[in-house]
Amino acid sequence: MTATRGYMKKWAGLVVLGALALGGCDKPEIKICEDFILNKLRSPSTYKRIKASGIKVGEKYSVTVEYDAANAYGAPIRDNQICVFGLKDGRPDTTKTYDFDRDFSGIGGDHDDVQVSIDGMDAELDAAAQRMSNEK
Repeated sequence: MTATRGYMKKWAGLVVLGALALGGCDKPEIKICEDFILNKLRSPSTYKRIKASGIKVGEKYSVTVEYDAANAYGAPIRDNQICVFGLKDGRPDTTKTYDFDRDFSGIGGDHDDVQVSIDGMDAELDAAAQRMSNEK
């Protein structure tokens, strides 16, 4: 019985080490996509990745992350996020800033370029909402 117990402890230790090794080796593009998801969730602590995958499509690289997280009412919801990256030397270009909800071109830019683009879109949306409210 003691030999079996020692054998089981060794296997348990190997399983834990294997899980830690695998959990820490996410590709940078998956981490960036997950960070994007976490920044927009109301309750990021409820985030749980179900699966993540990536594929090269022409001159772009697309990452899909399927996840569970609580919505505004606390109910668990399954959703997915598609993150499109441009390529640099045949690999996803993780040096640029992307707005994955608004831009599927994979062009990206530095933070200031993306923020100016977002601010411009927000201004257009605000103006459209104001026109609609004036029409009532």
